[in-house]
Amino acid sequence: MLLLASVVFARPYDSYTADFTIVERKIVANIRLVFTNEETGDFYFSLPEDANTIDLYLDTSAAEPVRENGNLKIGLRSTREVGITYVTKEFLDRNNFLVNLRAADAIKNLTVQVTLPEKATLRKPIVEGDITSGSLHPKPDLALTDGRSMIFVWKKYDLGKDEELSVFVQYRPGGPTIWAVIWVLVAALLIYLGYNYLKEWRFKELIPTGKKRVKKPEPEKPEKELDILKHLKEDEQQIIRILEQKEGSCEQGTLRIITDFSKAHLSRLLMELESRKIIHKEKKGKKNIVYLKKS
Repeated sequence: MLLLASVVFARPYDSYTADFTIVERKIVANIRLVFTNEETGDFYFSLPEDANTIDLYLDTSAAEPVRENGNLKIGLRSTREVGITYVTKEFLDRNNFLVNLRAADAIKNLTVQVTLPEKATLRKPIVEGDITSGSLHPKPDLALTDGRSMIFVWKKYDLGKDEELSVFVQYRPGGPTIWAVIWVLVAALLIYLGYNYLKEWRFKELIPTGKKRVKKPEPEKPEKELDILKHLKEDEQQIIRILEQKEGSCEQGTLRIITDFSKAHLSRLLMELESRKIIHKEKKGKKNIVYLKKS
């Protein structure tokens, strides 16, 4: 059964942008509201029950998020723009994404963007030259890629009260997660060690020999592979391993979700790593991209 979540709008908007990025088995939601006029008073925004890692911005200033009866209570003070970011699993059912947006008041411009996990594909591929697919509903206005992920955009104009937009995306994961890879490697190592032990035991039992077998020392790992982690703390090592898994670069927001570090703690770690010239950051649009420096 697919999950259906409703986000309720409470005031007239000049624009409403909902950006949903699927990371592992979670969704990072980035909501940007621009009111038609400056607003003052309490404003309630409906959140999924499991919403966490909530950030709130009023115009250009950060504000403390307050939850009340399942809603985000926002105190507006001559406010024109509201930014809300949170993490949820509610819009996902396995590899199906579904969200329903209902306008409780007029909206001039509504934009919904969905970014699939890295290397994920649609269950039913898009036909060349036509972005219609049975895995997308409704037909998106735009389909693009950033080189790693597929991105779909829907736009709707001049919505009236109670009008709705439901977005459905069905996709296939692009590859194993980092934990799946780790478990496969551990299993392969255990099988290898067990096979070698059994082989050596049978050799000793069936073909006795007076000569003592000398075990060849295993080659040591090159120092270059160890240098980058040699003097790092555990949390710093975790960041480096994720960057290596992501082929040397990753969005700062994605790092925060995977590590489950607080924003302040992650920022401190990145500043320390950058000061030691292990990583560097670049601003691309509204996102910070973290790069692992090549040795």
